[in-house]
This record gives sequence, C-alpha cells and structure tokens, in this order.
Amino acid sequence: MKILSSGVAAATLLPIAAVATENLPQIPFAEAVRLPESKQWVVTPWYAYSVFRKLWIGSTKVSIETQSQIDFEMNDGMVRLEYGLTDRWALDATVGYTSAATRAWNPKNHVETTQGLMDSQLGLRYSVLDEHPAQSWYVPTLTARLGAIIRGTYDVDFPMAPGDGASGFEASLLMTKTFGKFGLGAYADVGYRLRSNHVPQTVFGSAGLSETIKLDWKITSVIFYAGYRGLYDLNGSNLSGERVAGPPHDFVDLNYSRHAQEIYHLGELGIGLTDQAGRRYFLSASHPFEGQNTGKVNNFIIGVNWPL
Repeated sequence: MKILSSGVAAATLLPIAAVATENLPQIPFAEAVRLPESKQWVVTPWYAYSVFRKLWIGSTKVSIETQSQIDFEMNDGMVRLEYGLTDRWALDATVGYTSAATRAWNPKNHVETTQGLMDSQLGLRYSVLDEHPAQSWYVPTLTARLGAIIRGTYDVDFPMAPGDGASGFEASLLMTKTFGKFGLGAYADVGYRLRSNHVPQTVFGSAGLSETIKLDWKITSVIFYAGYRGLYDLNGSNLSGERVAGPPHDFVDLNYSRHAQEIYHLGELGIGLTDQAGRRYFLSASHPFEGQNTGKVNNFIIGVNWPL
C-alpha cells in the first residue's frame, strides 16, 4: 500500500493549543483473547489507515473539505510480539511507526505533517476460561489483560498529533464464544485507561457477532464479523472552532486540546482467514455513526497473526 503521510497544522497561524487524538489500535474482534501456546512466539505485523473529511467540534459536525478531497490522514505500521509463558499466561508488546497530515487547518492549504514512533503497548494476559475443553455449552473463552502504555516520539504539540502524548496503564477483559455446530459466535471486550499529563480517563470496548465457515482446503476456515466499537472519555472539555472563509482559501480554525473529551461510536465489519499452518489473516473496516470532539473517521486494518 502507498504510505500516506499526515497531520493537522499551522500552529503559527491559528490559535491552537497542544493537540492530540486517541491512537492505540487494537487487533479487532477480540482476537487477543487467544494466547500463544506455552513457550511459543507469535508475531503479528499489521497496518492501520484512518481518514476523515468531517469532524465533531463538541457535538457539532464540521466539514474540513475546504477544497475538493482535502482530508486528514493517519497511518500506523505496527508489529505485535507475543510469548506464551505457560498455558494460562502470556506477554505481548506492540511497537510501531505513525504519521499524520492535512491541509485543512492551514489558510494557505500547505501540507503539514508529523511522524515518529507511536505509543507502545506492553501487556500481561491471563486465560480465565477456555470454551474448548469445557463441558458446559455456555462457557466462553475469557482472557484478562493488564497493560502499560509508553509515550511515542511524534510531536506532541502538533495539532491533532497521532497520540495523546502520555504514558499510562490499562486493564481489559476479552471474550469470544462459538455456539453449536453452525458456526455462529460472539465477541466482546471492555477496558479502562488511565494516563499521565491530564489526559482524560477512558473506557473502551466492542461487541459483535461472527459466523465461521470450515473449509477443506489450504484455507481451513473463514470468519465473518459484524459489530460495534466505541470509546468514551470520562472527563474533559469540548473543542472550539469554526470553518473560516478567508484569502487565499477556506480553512478550519480549530482550538484543539489533548484534554478534550473524545467520544466515538463505530460500526465495524471484517473477515478472518486461517490457513493450514495456523496463520490467521484479518481485515476490518469501521465507520462512526456518532461522536464528540473527534474526526468522523473511516478506519481500515489489515494484518496476519503468525505463530512461530
């Protein structure tokens, strides 16, 4: 894929405070519920692309398309490493590189960008329940995760930087369940984040349904997903700003702070493939139907979960 650089700009021209946006991608559909086998390494290279042409300033939707096809774009290239300590315990680490850019915040519509190491994520997971050896039909696969967030190297003061510019901790629960022989399943996760630098406390999660089709081929199964993903900051203020008509071009005068209360609700669709070697390929797309102090972002994720 073509790497698209990104950002949101012109701090010298606009009255903009320190800016950032939530950028801690999760492997979709609660896939992290599955732990590596004991003493096994799993490598997951994956890529996330986000783009928007509208955003919510507070709860008011504003177009940033001051010229045809002007948008805000963000790219994340990541690798997740996992290691099975035992059958029930595993470690994980996600590191990557991020970039962001736009013309919309600049009266002259000049491209401005920022890039650097994205916020890294470290985690310890514990398998609480496993549906496969369980005798009861209602027992799900349930995993608990405790994680740390390490601030990246992008420009934290860049308007709408690709991250909140803060380290912290998070805790989450992940669940998957397959019902009966017809392949119908469900997935869900819920979590809480606490970070430094007065970044708002955050609750996040997802839930949805899946359908698994078994194949007698090089691809041994196909899973289709449909569900919901959301994020809700528990505190923080609203953004302020407006679209401005001025020479030589229109632009969006945005006063954006990392302390803003970011909220979004997304619908997501996806597909997962498993091959004979146990590799799992995943692809997802999501789009918001409601938000506050955030971009109306189309998100795309692609990656492969590769046991070694």
